[in-house]
Amino acid sequence: MIAVKRFAFLLNFLLLIWLCGCSASPAIETLNNWSFQYNGGTDDYSVFFELRDKSGNSISADVDVDIRIVNDRDEEVFRGTRSVSPDDFGYYTSQAQGEQYLANIRIPTSEINPGADSSGKVYLTVYKADVVAFDEVNCDAFYCLPIKDIQLESGPFPIELNVKGFDGSITSKLQIDDVTYECETGYTPTLTVTISGTKTYSNNNSIFSSGYDVISYKLYEKIEVLGPNTTGEVEFVLFCADNKLYISVGSDHADRKLEAMRSDIKKQVCAKPVAKEAWLYEDVVAHWDELKLKCEVYNGDVWRVSQEGTVASLATPESIMDEIQHRGLPLCNGAVYFCGTILLQESKFWYSDACRIQLSDSITGKTIIHTYNVNLLKDDITYFNV
Repeated sequence: MIAVKRFAFLLNFLLLIWLCGCSASPAIETLNNWSFQYNGGTDDYSVFFELRDKSGNSISADVDVDIRIVNDRDEEVFRGTRSVSPDDFGYYTSQAQGEQYLANIRIPTSEINPGADSSGKVYLTVYKADVVAFDEVNCDAFYCLPIKDIQLESGPFPIELNVKGFDGSITSKLQIDDVTYECETGYTPTLTVTISGTKTYSNNNSIFSSGYDVISYKLYEKIEVLGPNTTGEVEFVLFCADNKLYISVGSDHADRKLEAMRSDIKKQVCAKPVAKEAWLYEDVVAHWDELKLKCEVYNGDVWRVSQEGTVASLATPESIMDEIQHRGLPLCNGAVYFCGTILLQESKFWYSDACRIQLSDSITGKTIIHTYNVNLLKDDITYFNV
C-alpha cells in the first residue's frame, strides 16, 4: 500500500513538472517587422514589432522596450521605456504584409514634443533582463510627427506697393491692408497665406503692362532679444553629418554693450541663427580662400553692408578640427562650430532690426543667404557688471 502511494506521488510530481514545462513561454529567437504609424481615430501612435521562436513561429512574451523618436531636424521629440506583456500582442492586417501577430505599444500624441519636422526615425531596443537583448533597430516616421505651431507676423498696415512694367514704369499701385494665414499640420503640412487689399491705380494702356499684378514676399526667421544694443556678425560654421564635414554660414548675434562688460556672457544671451543650406567641405577645399562672407543689417529703413571679405584671413577648417580634437570636444554628434569672423566695414556695429548673412563661392557661382528679423522684447534694460 505504501509503495502504491509513493508511486502515485511520484506520478503526480512528474505530471506537475510536465505541466509547468508546457506552460513556460517559448524562447525568443528573433525580432522582426517593426514599424510605426499614426492612428487618426484615437490621436495616438503605434510602435509594432514581432517576436519569433526558433521554429519561426510568432510568439508573445514579457519584454521591455526603450523607444526614442528623432525628427529629420535632429530633434529628439520622445524618449521612454515601455513594458510589454502578452496582453499587448494581437493580430493585425496590412495590405503589404497581410495578417501578422504583433506587439502594439501605444504612445499618446501629447507625450511627443512638437518639433520642426513631421518626418523622422523611430529607434527601439527590445530586451528582458537575463532573458534576451536585441540591438537597437529603427524605422521611418513619414509626415506624421507633431510640429510646432507657426507664428507669422506682418505689417504694420497699410503697405503701399508699386507694380512696375518691363521698362520700369509704374503700371499699378496696390494697398495691402492685411495678411492672414492658416497652418495645416496633417500628413502634408501646409501654410496658406492670404494677402488682402485694394488696387488704387492701374495703367492698363501701358504697352509694358503684363495685364496682371504679382506680389512677391519672403518668410524670415525671427530671434528675440533684450535691449537695443544687439547686432549680427557673420561667421562660417562647421558641422559633421554621416561622417562628412559640411560648411555653412551663421550669425554670432550678440549684445555689444554687454560685450564691453562681460565678453563671456554676451555670447549666451542671444540666439545664433544658422542658414538652412550647407555645402560639403570637400567640394570647396581646393579653392577655400576664394569663399566670401558678407553681413548686411537693416538700419534706418535701408540695408547697410557691415562686413564683407574672404575667409582667407581666418583659420582653416583643418586647423579648427585639429583644435577640436586636441580639446577633446565632440564633432560628429550634432555640434555646430562658429569659426571666426571678418573685419567690420566702418569699424563699428550697426544696431539693426534685421540681418542678412551670406556665404558665396565665386568659382562655382553658388551662394548661401540667410535673413532673420530681430524682435526687441524690452527696450529699457539695466546692465550690472558683476
